[in-house]
Amino acid sequence: MRWFKFLIFIGILAFSGFYIFASTMDDTKSFKAEKELNYSVEKLFPQFNNLQNFTKWNSFFKGHKNYRYAYFIPYEGQNSGLTYYNENNVREGDLFIKFSAKDKAVRYYLFDSTTGNPFIFEITFKKISPEKTKVFYSLKTPKIPILARPFHVISEDDFKENLSTSLKNLSGLLSNKVDKDNQIARLKFDSVMVENGKNSILLGVNVSASNKKDDLIKNIVLNHSKVKNYLQTDLQKEEDEFGTPVLITDPNDLKSKNISYYYGFPLSKKINVSDNNFIYRYLTPKKYLIIYYKGSYQGRLQSLQKLNSEAKSQELRTGQLYETFLEKPTETIEVTLKMALEIL
Repeated sequence: MRWFKFLIFIGILAFSGFYIFASTMDDTKSFKAEKELNYSVEKLFPQFNNLQNFTKWNSFFKGHKNYRYAYFIPYEGQNSGLTYYNENNVREGDLFIKFSAKDKAVRYYLFDSTTGNPFIFEITFKKISPEKTKVFYSLKTPKIPILARPFHVISEDDFKENLSTSLKNLSGLLSNKVDKDNQIARLKFDSVMVENGKNSILLGVNVSASNKKDDLIKNIVLNHSKVKNYLQTDLQKEEDEFGTPVLITDPNDLKSKNISYYYGFPLSKKINVSDNNFIYRYLTPKKYLIIYYKGSYQGRLQSLQKLNSEAKSQELRTGQLYETFLEKPTETIEVTLKMALEIL
């Protein structure tokens, strides 16, 4: 009994010492940093404002290759969010964009499985020149109960190391995008050319949509996100594992009130797909009349007319129309397309 009382006494002393030590630790921490990046704010902001982009280069998420993500509409901007799961399909946490001001600031709330309070991460952007941006970072950790504080140690070195790794990943991603932008800038628009197609495998969706005013491009934007999200979230594909999206339709339907089309991304090989909403489309080598177009989506019909006129002048029969989106389709920004009219 004497030894039992002694052990209880030692336990009380140890707990008291631990409690006193923990109570001297800050209940929350704040870190700040600023970096100058050699990219325009217009190129940088979408990488922070779109969570599907954000998880590709942020060191926290990129460091956990086994994480699986569920993204929530609207996918980007204020009120967008995601839930991330580990390899055992156990929910690890949630990330939300609580505030977004275009090209100016983004504020994230990160909830993990260890605390009910969020990490608050805020980024603000300052344009220095057309090709340079200063970015300010601040991180505030959640308020941690006294007994849990020794187990939630985040140092300034950790913060800076994670930030440096993230920006290195971001720089690599953007440099590839710059190369793509330069390639697009060298394209010759509005000239009709002949091109031989190759074998290709597309994974995407069949869609029936309204063709009134801007309804079609809105529907395309929605299905672009739907298919891309399935590739990245469910099939765990990195962006460099699939190609540029293609829309396939009957050109005779483009002036109808409703239109049917297929929208898919090229893959290097076929993989098992469990969701019946997504289907494969196989393209075989064919000859096409092609034209590159940049402008409003509705305005592309003039370029299609050029293709039809060229086919008629050569007395060629035509088939389906293939629209390759060289840049991500949006409702408000001009589209950049490679339009290919099949020659039968």
